[in-house]
Amino acid sequence: MTRASQAATEQAATPAWSWIADPGYDRSPALTTLELDALKALGWEVRRWHRHCLDHDQGERHALQRLILPLVAAKDHLEVSVTDDFQRRSATDAVALVLRGCATYGTSFWAWDAAAWAEILGPGRKAFQGSYPGWADSSARSYAIGVAYLFGFTDLNLLGNVGRAAVARKVFGMAPSMTPSTRSPRYCTAGDSGPHRSQRAPPAWYVTRCC
Repeated sequence: MTRASQAATEQAATPAWSWIADPGYDRSPALTTLELDALKALGWEVRRWHRHCLDHDQGERHALQRLILPLVAAKDHLEVSVTDDFQRRSATDAVALVLRGCATYGTSFWAWDAAAWAEILGPGRKAFQGSYPGWADSSARSYAIGVAYLFGFTDLNLLGNVGRAAVARKVFGMAPSMTPSTRSPRYCTAGDSGPHRSQRAPPAWYVTRCC
């Protein structure tokens, strides 16, 4: 392999979001037997993944930690009100939806293409809610779409009439037109840092049209 082709391969393998390009993440597409067994054992109790899988009293690393850590990083990147219990619950449920998708497909989310993400997120709100328990409401779906976007899913047209502005606010924060003049925009500019800063500017349609 030439140096140029190697560089192209490495670039293609790197997600668009540099914050998630952690070399420590294991992006193996296949689930291990332990991971698949753990997901099957949880079933829809996967909604309580944070209780089952983040028990710091456990003496050994939980079987699902490889999947959970990057998903939690993505969830924590989203704009979630710390004072709104409903929104916090919805963001946590978004992680559960992706984990359930891993059980359904038998692969890690690192392996999913746009079609796979779209099937998990549903071609529309009604179809989505018809495929999941009642707790998986439109708010949880919106946060799950935000998580998916951070992992490279941008084909929102596959999801029906999605509230793009709501999803964008979760990913990028408030658009400049919505941000008080005394505050800087939440999305990334040169030199920005912090857990809620994205690593690329929001799409032009959001900056110019969101209100």
